[in-house]
Amino acid sequence: MNILSVSCEVFPFSKTGGLADIVGSLPKEWEELGHNALVITPLHACIDKERFELSKLPGSVSVRMGFWEEYADLWLGTLPHSNVKVVFVENVDYFRRDSIYGRPEGFEDNDRRFLFFSRSVFSVCEYLQYAPDVLVANDYHTSFSLVHLKRSYREHPLFHKTLGVFSIHNLAFQGLYSFSPTYELAGLEPTDKHPYSPFEFYGNVNYMKAGIEFGDLVVTVSPTYAS
Repeated sequence: MNILSVSCEVFPFSKTGGLADIVGSLPKEWEELGHNALVITPLHACIDKERFELSKLPGSVSVRMGFWEEYADLWLGTLPHSNVKVVFVENVDYFRRDSIYGRPEGFEDNDRRFLFFSRSVFSVCEYLQYAPDVLVANDYHTSFSLVHLKRSYREHPLFHKTLGVFSIHNLAFQGLYSFSPTYELAGLEPTDKHPYSPFEFYGNVNYMKAGIEFGDLVVTVSPTYAS
């Protein structure tokens, strides 16, 4: 089975908390069980390309944002002590910064950064011709990959059988943003702004809510956390 894990941080390449540890270890377990795992993560400024022996893939990929295309370069690495491939999405404007999320309150354009990354995972799969049976989106930063899976890629030959799993690591951070620019950049519908929509939360958009609503399955890091 092809299992794709999407995360904004992956140990040992980038890390702010337990999210990175889990995403850096769980795919190795999938590999030992005989699955074909792939990890996609941003190429943050903190990632040492030489130390981790990353290699740049030829060309670039286009990423749909609103009514236009943006672009990313791709780098390839491997999770240590495994054969699990890791693809790093490079976009200087979004990811070459002094921290992963921005200290202490977060970068002002985090909504746009996370939307770009969530959409880029489909471009990466198209580039590699990798058809995931399962797409695991980790925490709210990647929740819109599940939205696009259901709304934009459901008929795509690589993704028409893909199931989406939303993995909650830290419910305290939910990604509350204004509907602008999310509305335009994610191609939402007018009804998505209405109360009780899969996105709306007291007049704002809630990325965590979107992940829960669009995931075929919602999991947490432990039974205790689930309860």
